[in-house]
Amino acid sequence: MACPFQLSTPPEKAVLLKLPGLLLFVILLTAASMASAATHIIDWNHANTSLVITGQATSNAVVTGNVLDAVTGVDSGYDFTLTLDIQDTFGTPATFNAGDPSLQTNGGEAGVLDLDIAGANRDSTTLLVASLSIDGGHSFADVDVWFNDLDRGAADAWIDEVTMQFGVGSNVYTYDSAFITQTGDSFVGDTSVPSSSPDGNLRVQNSGNVGSTLDFTYGPAAGDAFTSSNQRIAMGATYEFDVITVPEPSAALFLILSSGLILRRRR
Repeated sequence: MACPFQLSTPPEKAVLLKLPGLLLFVILLTAASMASAATHIIDWNHANTSLVITGQATSNAVVTGNVLDAVTGVDSGYDFTLTLDIQDTFGTPATFNAGDPSLQTNGGEAGVLDLDIAGANRDSTTLLVASLSIDGGHSFADVDVWFNDLDRGAADAWIDEVTMQFGVGSNVYTYDSAFITQTGDSFVGDTSVPSSSPDGNLRVQNSGNVGSTLDFTYGPAAGDAFTSSNQRIAMGATYEFDVITVPEPSAALFLILSSGLILRRRR
């Protein structure tokens, strides 16, 4: 690497001295710069999100779009990808209902991302495996998200269960215990709730860095009679979080190398 400093003596009379304190400072400064102070949102129904949904009415759907600035509502420059895979151990996996995933009103909230699993082929091993990520491998922090309409049908025609795979053991959950039962990071609907009501909604918050994906699973809980023509949950209208960015390795390395060394004239 070419030396960025102007030399007043011949190179052969110069020596490199490491400055551990300065090097440590640069490392810490670089690490601190990785955290973005801006708050971002995914708003499924916002025009600037430019939402694209593929794989409707199949077992494997993908949702993509723009991450927005939470204050201005404009494209923040980040993109997101949500993969939705319905798995089944017994054989043919269930599929999403016709038209789903889609934007609907559910849990008393408009503009949610509706995840409606069709009744055909639904059984005790049916499981929707979902993973939300920010393109580029960036991480989520200070997460505030919602899951709407956890409930249970009459005669146990369906029983909703959702399990968080992110922030396990450190998430803060808010819900009405008259309608939802919690076991660890899993939640089960206890009674039937109309789609116009927020009673079956679950809020998930985590102030830390929870990693590069927000993963969860959804499916029938134990005791489900599988007599319903569908099973339905929704991802709340807005997902709010901070983005922890990953700096370019080459730029960070140059900072450390160039700032951690100094040229001193030999006496």
